[in-house]
Amino acid sequence: MLDRWTLLLASFLLAATLVVLVVVAVWFLLRPSALQEPTHANDVFAPVWPGPFTPTRAPASDARVADPALDRAAAEASPRTRGARFRILPGSTVAEVLRRLASDPRVTDDLASIHTGTLMARLGLGTGHAEGRFLPDAYRIGKATHASDILREAHDRMRTGLEHAWRGRASGLPYANPEEALIVASIIARETARAEDRSLVAAVFARRMHMGMRLQADPTVLYGLRGHFGGTLTRHHLTIDTPYNTYTRDGLPPTPISLPGMPSIEAALHPAASTSLYFVGRGDGTTEFSDTLAEHNAAVRRYRRSSRGRRHGTDRRAPLGLLIASALDSLSGA
Repeated sequence: MLDRWTLLLASFLLAATLVVLVVVAVWFLLRPSALQEPTHANDVFAPVWPGPFTPTRAPASDARVADPALDRAAAEASPRTRGARFRILPGSTVAEVLRRLASDPRVTDDLASIHTGTLMARLGLGTGHAEGRFLPDAYRIGKATHASDILREAHDRMRTGLEHAWRGRASGLPYANPEEALIVASIIARETARAEDRSLVAAVFARRMHMGMRLQADPTVLYGLRGHFGGTLTRHHLTIDTPYNTYTRDGLPPTPISLPGMPSIEAALHPAASTSLYFVGRGDGTTEFSDTLAEHNAAVRRYRRSSRGRRHGTDRRAPLGLLIASALDSLSGA
């Protein structure tokens, strides 16, 4: 009798043990971490999806969606994005790129304490102004990549790209040389990241140059005040004369004001067929263009409330706009 109960108990325990093992095995095979590779913080930045489209599959926590700078990179970067890359962002400045290179642990910083005014000489590229000379793109990083290596490659790509684009430029442009086209492209890159608007912005600037009007572009004012500006651009800022203030000075700024990508350069060299002379950001990333000052002032009043807080200090994705007041327009002879 005892042997029979002992056998039954042993059988029950064995069966229970087998059930537990099966449950544990199923859980182990089906748990989430077994179905997908673990992700790292840097994975959300690679690859950058080129073009103004949304990828069919993106990382769960896609930092690009919330990062204005990476939105610009996605809009203008080339497809060469696999592997470790350092991205020069369209519309950024040389000073910003130098700061990012210095803080990137993957890059050997051999340009520490270099001022932008001496950067070209340090790279062996002459003594000119460094702004606008480096093409925004994604640059491969190796085991011994120096900051100077990246910038020399970016300089070569900008020189080659600009020369090629200049040879294929539209006729009747108001630019005397590729340098002037690069300056206008650098302003376009700061005005909008929206592909549909670039050639329209370029058309406004081209028409103004043909007519002898001042450009009155807000980004040029900000560039002239760099290091002495914080917050929101005001009418007072527009009256502070610097070599870059296109409200107070005729013609183009003396140098580019940013690093434009090839789409901005192509837009400058192929403006849209347009009769507009003014534009203003609607506050949602799009732009409204106007032919007359009266239409423009009405648009400014319409969108000022929605765009307040976005312009110039807090959201660089939004077009900065040509917010041209009637008084400033009459003073400038526009």
